[in-house]
Amino acid sequence: MDSKCAQDLHVKELFDLIAKTSSSNRKKEIIAENSSDELFTLLLNYLLNPFLVTGISTKKIAKDVEKAPTAVFETFPELMDYILGNNTGSDEVIVNIKSFLEVQEPGMQDFYTSVITKTARLGCDVKTVNKAYGRELIPQWDVQQSYTIEKTPIKENEWFSLSQKLNGVRGTYYEGKLFSRQGKEFSGLEHILEDIRKLLDDPESWVLDGELIRINDEGLADNENFRIGTGLLGQDDADKSCMQFVVFDMLPKEEFIEGESKMTYKGRLDSLKTLGVLVAELGLQSIALVRVLYTGNDAEEIDRCLDKMVSEGKEGVMLNRDSKYYRKRHNGILKVKRFYTVDLSVIAVLEGSGRLTGRLGAFVANYKGNTLNVGSGMTDEQREEFWKIRDGLPGRVIEVKYKEESSDKNTGQLSLQFPIFVSLREEGKEVSYY
Repeated sequence: MDSKCAQDLHVKELFDLIAKTSSSNRKKEIIAENSSDELFTLLLNYLLNPFLVTGISTKKIAKDVEKAPTAVFETFPELMDYILGNNTGSDEVIVNIKSFLEVQEPGMQDFYTSVITKTARLGCDVKTVNKAYGRELIPQWDVQQSYTIEKTPIKENEWFSLSQKLNGVRGTYYEGKLFSRQGKEFSGLEHILEDIRKLLDDPESWVLDGELIRINDEGLADNENFRIGTGLLGQDDADKSCMQFVVFDMLPKEEFIEGESKMTYKGRLDSLKTLGVLVAELGLQSIALVRVLYTGNDAEEIDRCLDKMVSEGKEGVMLNRDSKYYRKRHNGILKVKRFYTVDLSVIAVLEGSGRLTGRLGAFVANYKGNTLNVGSGMTDEQREEFWKIRDGLPGRVIEVKYKEESSDKNTGQLSLQFPIFVSLREEGKEVSYY
């Protein structure tokens, strides 16, 4: 075995070791111990960097292509440079990939394929890798996030826009794909991607930010519709044709990569309005634009619009200042709700009593170091479903609605008044008190 093959095999063995290691601290140690290995570092970046797009899926790479290869590659990094520079997923690219893989050892073929298609699973995220390296080796996937209006109230006579607060799963269209807030690609949403390709002249040069929401033809309660939609999105083989992408912001891809837009919200809102007209003209069903309720500087409209949303069973409103889009949490966009919500980590689950015996009685969650029971807000069906999967619930994150922050009368620690279960968040969701 030549030195190149031996080095590639060593990196594969490191990836396998990291994937098999259950301890996150040990994973970090393995990565740190090998951080000076250039090939190992390069392949970690290929796999985890959200801005390196290959355009190759497992389905595409398995495709039979009757073409002769047009390029030869001596090393895997040479192949990856070619793929990243030609990330169209064309037949020519596929046949050139296949010609490289065919001369590799079987185990290495599978390994290289998992890196190309970004399906290799290490069981750790970009944050862990960056901590192991002691620097930001790989840029993290971040999108714009909001604060509550109580933290940064608007100024007198300040211009703002109010829109419906959506109750869905955050989705961002980037490079021909839809990603979750954690940077994980959604599957089964080709109907939405097809509509985006119809809508935009150059779809891969734009980023659309919004939420994935189940089309609610039955008139279900907002939270129930959210629960069903979230469940569908979490299944690989589910029919997701009922999911709609509701867009609330857009900016050029280059500006998204840089971390901020050049245009402030007034300009981006004009672009959204133009997009909405095109959606209507084309009769697209899988894309919608967020419902804008008000633009101006009358602060009294905030309560009026909030009352309207609450009366319709909606969560609340979002307030946009005339701010740039930033790929982080910032005060240019604010949540306005009658009740507030937090995302809390589940510590344990409690069985119900009486008629709820054999079902979930309450989640035990952590709030700023204190524990609180969240037992209301669930249907009997949810309680039964959750109890069946109770062993997998500790460590997951739940969304909890509450009236205000309070103090635990027994411990004096911070707690929540009237905590109500809203939803079991998607796997990978982080705790958030905002």
